[in-house]
Amino acid sequence: MPESPANSDPLSFHQADVDEAAGRLVAVIRRTRPQVVITYGDDQQGYPHPDHLKVHDITVLAFDRAGDPDWYPEAGEPHQPVKLYYSTWSRARMRAIHEAILARHGKSPFDEKWFDRPDHDHRITTRIDVSGFQWARSEALRAHAKHYHHQHPFHRRMNDGGSSREEIRGWVANRFYYQANIPRKDGAILSSCPDREVRRRWVQRIIDHDGTAEGEGGIESWLRLGEAVGLTREEIEDERHLLPGVRFAVDAYVTFARTRPWVEAVASSLTELFAPDLMADRLAAFERHYTWIDPRGLAYFRSRLTQAPRDSEHGLAVVRKHCTTPETQAAALAALSFKCDVLWSMLDAIDQAYGKHR
Repeated sequence: MPESPANSDPLSFHQADVDEAAGRLVAVIRRTRPQVVITYGDDQQGYPHPDHLKVHDITVLAFDRAGDPDWYPEAGEPHQPVKLYYSTWSRARMRAIHEAILARHGKSPFDEKWFDRPDHDHRITTRIDVSGFQWARSEALRAHAKHYHHQHPFHRRMNDGGSSREEIRGWVANRFYYQANIPRKDGAILSSCPDREVRRRWVQRIIDHDGTAEGEGGIESWLRLGEAVGLTREEIEDERHLLPGVRFAVDAYVTFARTRPWVEAVASSLTELFAPDLMADRLAAFERHYTWIDPRGLAYFRSRLTQAPRDSEHGLAVVRKHCTTPETQAAALAALSFKCDVLWSMLDAIDQAYGKHR
């Protein structure tokens, strides 16, 4: 949002050069040659998201310039779309959704402040019935489950008991970098979240990982797991085994949480919904197949049996409350997809480096 420090980041979309960005969109328009272009409206008082404002400015310029051969001659044959539409917030639509939810569930996530936003219904000239395509959004979410990292060949092999000791040690040593950065990711969310109730609950994630005293927390438990598989604390913490691909993926995740809207960062944390039994399956697999590991070192997995469902439930409630427009829901899906890519990329790097030890 406007007050977010992330907006001053030179890599943020908000800081993009308008003429350059418009040129890129002109190239897309000339290549695809649409009749109609749709963008965010010119009145964003109710939800002044900096990215939305930037999209509006860039799209209006691109619409005007796409048919002018003097603009961006390198971008292809000029093409002038026929119409430019602004999407807008409809109070009547939100009221209908609110009442339908009340009728079905008895309570709604929309309170009266939602209906205090500026009413743009009088500006609406065109409506499109998308009820026949709602399935596409649902299927898009389900499709991400196929790419969650519990389906990665490395994970499947590990849970089936087919991993060597070197593979297990390599996975533990590299996964530690992810574990150690989780509090930094959650701290980034807290720093930009304006909702006090969300912050009160979200801070528990940092406590779970860092603990409140020496010898406590998930990071400490992961170090003990490392010792149980034959690694020393020193070699885990000094990152001597850390692979460049794992570092890149984890750093990208922390950067995402720092630079994207806080709700998108929350949405990216929902990956555990795809595999609610992941931690139980992993614990059972380690106890069954890797008896050389001291069972006391598996405490991290046991703690996540209760923490993961609690965290997922809260994160999902936050996303449902705040992502109520097609744009914010699409952004939440994109964040979820990004996180799946992060976890998958980590395992790609680990499998490439340690798979030879099978």
